Amino acid sequence: MNNDAFKNDFRLKKRLTIEQFRSAFGKYKRVMCRKWPHRKNELDEYEIDIGRIHAFYGEKFYDYHLAFSSKAAEAVRNGIPVNWAMRDTENFQLILGGTRARQCQHCHSVLHESEFCANALTQAVRSNRYAKTSGDSSDKFGRKIIMHKGTEICNNFNNEKGCSRRGCPRLHICLNCKSESHKKISCGQSQTDNTRKHTTPSTRSQKSE
Repeated sequence: MNNDAFKNDFRLKKRLTIEQFRSAFGKYKRVMCRKWPHRKNELDEYEIDIGRIHAFYGEKFYDYHLAFSSKAAEAVRNGIPVNWAMRDTENFQLILGGTRARQCQHCHSVLHESEFCANALTQAVRSNRYAKTSGDSSDKFGRKIIMHKGTEICNNFNNEKGCSRRGCPRLHICLNCKSESHKKISCGQSQTDNTRKHTTPSTRSQKSE
């Protein structure tokens, strides 16, 4: 093939995604290992390293690959062996030096992507629980759910035993009068309401006399 035609091949100018790179490099490895099977581990290590670079720096991995492969091809033409398992620190610093590593949007870690973050899963579970709770009129024990200023009032707090949950996200206020100083069973308003309910008509008439 003519060198000029080879250089102008549009396929060589296309930037590959990490999936496309792995597919193409897999074919390259199979061809290479038929002739030199002892180089399989070396090429596997290179592919793993490219994956690490992609995880930290995104699409910049391909710039590093182009620089490394061009340098390796030049070395081979000059009879210099190249170990693909060893990262080219010179090209790495030249291309990626000063580049900000990609961070997880949830915990700002550079060790994983956002969609694989444990915090994202926890937040999703909490959102689902809240959506389910807010759509129901009673909790899992059948107690009526009462909201106050957009936040659920703690039913456990208003029981005799009280709430033992550490860092409870619900409001620890009285279900009746919404006071923070006592719970429902100690509420004067609740006792007054109960007295009114149990007052018979005859008792009321006697009081009026």
